[in-house]
Amino acid sequence: MAHRAATLVLQVFDNSIVRFLAISVAWPALTSVRYFIVPLQSASARRAEYRADQGAVLAGHRDGLRLVLGRLRRSVDGSRNGWDEAICASHPPTELRLEALEREGVDYPLVPVRR
Repeated sequence: MAHRAATLVLQVFDNSIVRFLAISVAWPALTSVRYFIVPLQSASARRAEYRADQGAVLAGHRDGLRLVLGRLRRSVDGSRNGWDEAICASHPPTELRLEALEREGVDYPLVPVRR
């Protein structure tokens, strides 16, 4: 709650004194959530995505999932740089998901992107 209250104050108020006071009081909550809690939750969510992909493979939908992920790659994924996009992302990069779906010894062509 302290994190949410502090972020709300930082978003709403443009006054530098109010912002300074909010950061001074809530820095432990802001720091711990941003650098510890969110990355741990995101890592768990990324593992769950890989497990869900493997469930689709076991259900016989490998090719369909590869097709959908290949088409969504350009519209959703984009390049990842920076802490929020790389460490705090709740989904793994699409190209890593596609790589995890590949069968050994099979050459996979690039999926054309439809617009």
